[in-house]
Amino acid sequence: GGNPAGWGAGVRLGDGQRWGPVRELHGGSGYWSLDGAVVVPAWGGAATHLAVRWPGRGEWREVRLPAGAREVEVHPDGTVRAR
Repeated sequence: GGNPAGWGAGVRLGDGQRWGPVRELHGGSGYWSLDGAVVVPAWGGAATHLAVRWPGRGEWREVRLPAGAREVEVHPDGTVRAR
């Protein structure tokens, strides 16, 4: 609704058993600054899962990543678009 970019969402990669650090999607960090709505998380191996904590919801939503995906777009309803 009022937050289509998902500002405040937490994102982390994992393999279903272990999880990497949380990266938060934030709007900016200084006076008149604005960051893009893209998060680039790091994972040492082949990530198979992506977990997202949407702002205002509190719980983590886990989605399975398609094999070979380089870019992933996740929507609050759980749909995933990969390229």
